[in-house]
Amino acid sequence: MAGRIDISLQKGIKLVALMGVIFMFSCSPVKFVPEDKYLISKVKVEVDNQNINKESTKSLIKQKENYKILGFLKFHLLLYNLSSKKKTDDWLKRIGEPPQIYDEDLSKRSEDQLKEYAYSKGYFRASVTSDVSFKEKKRKAVINYNLNTGDQYMIKSVNYQIRDSSLHSLYFNSEIKSEIEEGDAFDIEALEKHQLNIVKLYRDNGYYYFSKDDVKFIADSSVHEKQVIVDLLIRPAKNSQIDSTKVFQPFYLNNFFISVLPGNSPVTLSRDSVGVFSDTIQWDNFTLYQNKQVSYPPALFNRTMRLNKGMLYNNAEVESAFNAFNRLRQFRFVDIQFREVASANDTNLLDTYIRLAPLNKQATSFDIEGTNTSGNFGIAGNVTYTHRNLFRGAEV
Repeated sequence: MAGRIDISLQKGIKLVALMGVIFMFSCSPVKFVPEDKYLISKVKVEVDNQNINKESTKSLIKQKENYKILGFLKFHLLLYNLSSKKKTDDWLKRIGEPPQIYDEDLSKRSEDQLKEYAYSKGYFRASVTSDVSFKEKKRKAVINYNLNTGDQYMIKSVNYQIRDSSLHSLYFNSEIKSEIEEGDAFDIEALEKHQLNIVKLYRDNGYYYFSKDDVKFIADSSVHEKQVIVDLLIRPAKNSQIDSTKVFQPFYLNNFFISVLPGNSPVTLSRDSVGVFSDTIQWDNFTLYQNKQVSYPPALFNRTMRLNKGMLYNNAEVESAFNAFNRLRQFRFVDIQFREVASANDTNLLDTYIRLAPLNKQATSFDIEGTNTSGNFGIAGNVTYTHRNLFRGAEV
């Protein structure tokens, strides 16, 4: 008897679901489409080159059809169409999706995006066309994009213009030199990745002021058929506010100052605000500023910091130190910044300022996100609950 009831219940659920689907389909899909407009029924992208990622090209299209579930059902559009035309704040409108309406200008922009993408991959003679099929009675449109790439251009040669001899030597003795070579397919994304690796190479070897603005690529495809000559230029960026001599100057770490911000002090408290601290401790490698209500043993920071006086500035080591402070799970804010040592003689020394905002014993903690702006390393965070162990020590 119970088995029969279960079977009947399952049939009833299926019947109700089927009736619900029929009811939703009975709503006109163009209910909210203006009379002189067309609902995008389908968007297709055809590419004549298997080396081009088709999913990447689809992501460039400015207009897409409405979202589908189960691969065929535009459920959210159906929900939207069930809403009232008279109510602007209908709950069905909030959870549904408005109709995707064909726009000729956006279609043209999609063509341009596809062509730019092909160009970035070295297909300088790519062409893009689109055609739109309109179903007048149903007021629907099917858009077809066709990308013809043509032949890909290859790198004929790479010319290096690195003015500074130390930077020149560092680059040619590194592993990253082989990332861009003669015979490679021309690819702007690969050049951009190489640019970032060059910046990392130099910033991990003392060049504190070096940035991606100091790395330039010039590509010339006019000399050879289907080949590109690439010039790599490493020189101070034009219109930079930083003295060009400092860009090509390695910097060393000098003094360290660690501040444990008191109580609920704002994390914006200046690194120079030493007057708010009651205790000043001079340790082997740093000066520690903190208050009695929340204090830590200096030895904790000594083994956590991992940076030393006289050490060549290394951005990777700075990030490692930052992560080490984060792993203590004692602070709601960690910030590491640098300042050139003021001197009558032009020096290449950096003082390091580390600011720490402690958590309460039972408090909200932060999921750490790193930021690196103009050489200053800091964090932002998202809140989760945790229980602190604020004994006079912590494990790294």
